[in-house]
Amino acid sequence: MRLHLIDTDVFIRANREHYGLDYCPAFWDWLGFHGQAGNVGSVVAVLDEIRYPVELKQWALGPGRQLFRRVDADVMAAAICGTSERRRPEELAE
Repeated sequence: MRLHLIDTDVFIRANREHYGLDYCPAFWDWLGFHGQAGNVGSVVAVLDEIRYPVELKQWALGPGRQLFRRVDADVMAAAICGTSERRRPEELAE
């Protein structure tokens, strides 16, 4: 399984700029679908960072909740690092 981890900025900018919850709900449905499928996700620390707007926080705590995972060995092993070479975390330590 490969997991693409997304950070706080992705959620906030998407909602603010091009994919507002009220303007483009299909984007948020897509995130939820792929979150359940295990293709994309985020970590609980990102959920904690999302405070405003209130609608985004409500989405994250409701329909988007399945995206946010605790960091454990399975998440780290599945994560794709944000490098141009797309190496796994253990390869970056080498």
